[in-house]
Amino acid sequence: MKSKNSLWPTVVWKGSQFLVYYLGENEDEVEVRETREIDFEEFFLHLDKGGSVFVTLMPRTGSQVDDGPLESEAPSELLQDYV
Repeated sequence: MKSKNSLWPTVVWKGSQFLVYYLGENEDEVEVRETREIDFEEFFLHLDKGGSVFVTLMPRTGSQVDDGPLESEAPSELLQDYV
């Protein structure tokens, strides 16, 4: 989605939940959001002001898995000798 007054879009991902960390210059300037969308205008504005932004996918819970185990739950071929 992109509004007429915005240079950057807000992007929405279906089926994924993100954790977005907005960090300021001081230790107490931390904002954490659980979201399905990223507002890139806010994202870049925060960076432009000297802040940091980290984005990560939230882990899926068992109720969200309908096609078998998650990749991270399946043993890696490299680790099969240790499992």
